[in-house]
Amino acid sequence: MRVLVVDDNKADQLILSSILQRLGHEVILVDSGEAALTLLNEQDVDLVIMDEEMPGYSGHEVVLLLREQADEWLPVIFLSGNDTPEAVLRGITAGGDDYLKKPVDITILEAKMLAMRRLHEMRQELLSLNDELQLANEKLKDLSEHDPLTGLKNRRALMIAFETAITWCRRHNTEIALLMIDVDWFKKFNDTYGHQAGDACLQEVASRVLSAIKRSTDTASRYGGEEFCVLLPSTNTNQAAIVAEHIHQAIGEQALPHAASDFNRVTVSIGIAASPASYADIDQLFSDADSALYDAKRLGRNQTVVHYPDLDEELAD
Repeated sequence: MRVLVVDDNKADQLILSSILQRLGHEVILVDSGEAALTLLNEQDVDLVIMDEEMPGYSGHEVVLLLREQADEWLPVIFLSGNDTPEAVLRGITAGGDDYLKKPVDITILEAKMLAMRRLHEMRQELLSLNDELQLANEKLKDLSEHDPLTGLKNRRALMIAFETAITWCRRHNTEIALLMIDVDWFKKFNDTYGHQAGDACLQEVASRVLSAIKRSTDTASRYGGEEFCVLLPSTNTNQAAIVAEHIHQAIGEQALPHAASDFNRVTVSIGIAASPASYADIDQLFSDADSALYDAKRLGRNQTVVHYPDLDEELAD
């Protein structure tokens, strides 16, 4: 262990240092409470052995400050010529973990260091387990938010992102847009090339969709099957149409063969809906984007259609 010895008596320092080094520990020596606090802010140690009575800060004062400032627990053994029950209680109450009487008995010091080493090893093991648990929790969180095939956000994560985005957009009085994307003739692609090739196709399309969005606030997700969504906060229909065009271009550059397609390559159809965030409704926005996507497919696929509510009302009249 790395042990900090804090004692203004040079003879006591040397005795402790000699014994601790013989027991296999690395030793750092300082002669005041102020020096101990400075060193502890700059370096990591595993144990502090501290004299109770020193000029300037006493051992008790140093430990009280240490407990207030430190994020992690650091074991402290107090050194004192007084080992009455009352003195021991004062030391433990001040934040100490154990007590050593001067002059130090070598056998007692060795026993206490063995106990401290066991505690140190147990603590390191617990920290390691905690790190592993935290990593496992992060992986579980990542799995719960991402589609395992494409790596994009899943539908659950998309809905969470929508709630965050709509709150931000309402606060800033902006629009919110949604792209619904569908791979054209995907069933025929699977029938022609097989499901393994179909999975690879979806992975490539997902990668191209992700490459076409530039802002960290935008969210690309796999909505289900061969359908994808892109959520665009603070975006109107014209701006969303530009993103859609970038997606078409990215997938066109891919030029993945699709013999059963009218275009002889993999293409997508895109439906766009946008709404002022002040009265945007998630269900309506998805319904409008889906309606626009249906129109894009009905009109021949490999294109983008924007949903215009006013136009729908005029057609209904």
